[in-house]
Amino acid sequence: MVASLLQINRHFHSELNESSFADCVSKPAGVFSPKLSRIRLVMWVGKHPVGRTILEYGLPVYFCVPDSNLQKLERVQLSAARIITGLRNSCPNKIVLYEAELQPLRFRGGAGLEKYFNKLISYGSHNRTSLFLRGWKSNQRLKKNNLMSLATELNLMSREVECHSLKNCIDPSEGLLGVFFHTELQQAVNKADTVPALMKQMTLQIINEIPRVDIQIYTDRRRNEENQSGSEIYIKTPREIRKIKLRKPDNCSVFRSELLAIEAGLEAILNENNYEAVWILSDSRSSIQHLKDWNNVGDRTGISILKLLRHIGVDHEVHLQWIPSHVDIYGNEVADDLAKQGTAEPLCSAPSLTFDEIYSIRKNKDLKTWRVPPSHDWYKRSSPGGSIGLACDRADQTALSRFISSYLRSCSFSHGNKVFPVCAKCGIASASPEHILS
Repeated sequence: MVASLLQINRHFHSELNESSFADCVSKPAGVFSPKLSRIRLVMWVGKHPVGRTILEYGLPVYFCVPDSNLQKLERVQLSAARIITGLRNSCPNKIVLYEAELQPLRFRGGAGLEKYFNKLISYGSHNRTSLFLRGWKSNQRLKKNNLMSLATELNLMSREVECHSLKNCIDPSEGLLGVFFHTELQQAVNKADTVPALMKQMTLQIINEIPRVDIQIYTDRRRNEENQSGSEIYIKTPREIRKIKLRKPDNCSVFRSELLAIEAGLEAILNENNYEAVWILSDSRSSIQHLKDWNNVGDRTGISILKLLRHIGVDHEVHLQWIPSHVDIYGNEVADDLAKQGTAEPLCSAPSLTFDEIYSIRKNKDLKTWRVPPSHDWYKRSSPGGSIGLACDRADQTALSRFISSYLRSCSFSHGNKVFPVCAKCGIASASPEHILS
């Protein structure tokens, strides 16, 4: 089906023509930001059924179509990049894509394909395809260039990926009795637009209303530049104060580190008694929202937390309350300091990573490779999309891109060499970018 869609070259070309691209990005500079304009441009390509599948999801269908059809899509993106930057056709393709901050499609598709296979493998016994992938042997015959042979050749599948359940661990008819999720303070606030002192006051008002007979659990997480993660828990019970710091697996996401901290905090109070309720005070709103949507939780850590909440919620109320970070709340600041110490703790074991974390590792690795500027003597850009990101109009951005790439309108080629006209000011030297700057 996909191949048949891609073979309709005349219809496909009529939709993705240069005039349509120009109309898409010709709006005034004040309407859309440069980056948003580029996103709109690429997503416009995604309106086509095939383009949407390839650009957004990176599904294996991208690796099954003929190379000739893939090259057509690469040329579509290259044409879009030339319109965005205003660079001439003589400018090398790598420089054009680098100036437009657009990665090659194959470069982006590899990360999506790796996530696709690892997500399938993580389903385990809940999915027939996952069982096939896990039970596949290297001596089994494979059709040349099929999905499995490509995944094996490119080493896309990780056998150590963490399992992801497709079944509900909580009976929908029962729910989580006695468990309450609070993703806001007493009123909805935006941290970026609210004065920190006001947020601190609202947070302290909630904390001061917690009875002394309740248990308070503050959680936080930290990840350093070496991708070493640590979690920390500050527990305040009616009788004592406990501090726990944990080292998490390398490349563990900040989101998962917060969930692991909540899990460790709940496990630490299982043997506690003589208390009324439990308050988990976390500065990760996404973690609380994730647990609140317990019908769709399938990761191992999330399932473990839900089971602990159900167990504790039988006899005690459990409140998961979001609090803002870095507003000088004592418990949260103590947990933050413990997080820094947790990253220096020895790693006892090497737990598996989730398919999202494997995908993030691949994307970061590809991004580092992509950010290396093209090797040309006259091109000295240090990061992609420099001129596009400047706060100036489109004409100035185009002029800067042409000037930095040394491919000006006045530039011509003679016997493979760039030739510039005589400088109108001095009348002697060529009007090259180096001469203009000097």
